[in-house]
Order: sequence, then structure tokens, then C-alpha cells
Amino acid sequence: MARISEGNVLICCLRCLESTLVYQSGVEYLKQRPYLFIKIYELLAHQSTEVKTHVLSILISLLKCMNTAYDNITKAAINNGRKNNRSPFILLITSMQTNDIELKIAILTLINWMFFKCPSEKKLCKFQARLENLGIYDELRLMASEKHPELLK
Repeated sequence: MARISEGNVLICCLRCLESTLVYQSGVEYLKQRPYLFIKIYELLAHQSTEVKTHVLSILISLLKCMNTAYDNITKAAINNGRKNNRSPFILLITSMQTNDIELKIAILTLINWMFFKCPSEKKLCKFQARLENLGIYDELRLMASEKHPELLK
């Protein structure tokens, strides 16, 4: 009998959550329960890149269709930072230190949607400053020197 790992179960659950977000009722469910953003965001600390990629996909989907998603994600990042005595959004930057190009693309897509969906100029400047302080430019410079022939095809 095949052994079921915690990571596989988690990935299956995240896929189910992704599937429910296709429907407005799934989005409404999360909208009414902003504390779930904290639980979802915390999964970015998981060691599995596949788990992280699914989490990012969920957050991106929510940013696309939910007006309050930016604030909920920011609150989740701040909450996670306080809980672990770290800076908000550090999980995004540290997750970029991987060889998994799909994960890096998902992180950059999330950041791009966060910029796009930011509700005010003041919040946008604060978000950008946080990323700069965490070393986003260093990570982008490192990515610029990487060779990924699979992306050039």
C-alpha cells in the first residue's frame, strides 16, 4: 500500500481549494472568512515547492477576483511576520531562493498582481519599500543571470 505523506494530502487539499475558487460561492466563502488568508499564507513556509506553488496560485486567483484580497494578503503577511518575529513578506523573498523556475514565476506573478491591485498609492509605496528592504532587487539580479533554455523555446 502506498504511503500517503502530509505534503501529498496538503497538495490535494490545495487543489480542491483552487477548484472551488472558480465559483463565486467559493470566493464569497473566503471573503467572509478573512482569517483563512492567514492559514493559506502560512503554507508558504512549507518545504515543498509544489505546496508553495499551489498557495501562490490561490492567492493570485483571489487577487484577480476579490477587492479585499490585497488587504487580506497583506494582513496575513504582517501577522505571519509578527508570529515568527520576521519581516512581512519574507516568505516570498526566501522562497525565491530556489532552482524551481515555476515557483519563481508564481512569486513574481503574485507580486505583480499585488502592485496592480493595491488600493492606494500610500499602500503601494509601503509594499514596494518592504520588498526592497527584503532584497527583492538582489533576487531579481540573480535571476537575470540564470539560464533557462526551457523558457526560450
